[in-house]
Amino acid sequence: MKRQKTKLTVSQEIKGFLKKYDYIISDDRLSEKAVGLMIRILVSLHYEVFTIEYLKELTSDNENDIKNELKELINVGYIKPIISPFNQSVYACNID
Repeated sequence: MKRQKTKLTVSQEIKGFLKKYDYIISDDRLSEKAVGLMIRILVSLHYEVFTIEYLKELTSDNENDIKNELKELINVGYIKPIISPFNQSVYACNID
C-alpha cells in the first residue's frame, strides 16, 4: 500500500516565529531538549520572569532535566538567572 502524500500548511504566524528564532533552533551548542524548552518558553511566556515551577507546567520533563536544559540556555546567553529576594530561582529570557 502506497503512503499518500499530504500537504502540510503552516500559518504565516508560525513561519514568522520559525524564521525569527531559527538561530536558536539551529544552535548546535544546545541539545534538542534545551531547544525544545526554549521554544516552549518563547511560545507560552506571559510574564517577563519565570520559575522552574512554571516550566514544569510547560513540559513533561522532570526538574533535574529542566535544570540541565536551563544551564545550557544560560551558558549560551538565551536565559539569565535573576536574583530573587524570596530565595527562589527566577529566570528571564535574554533575547528579543
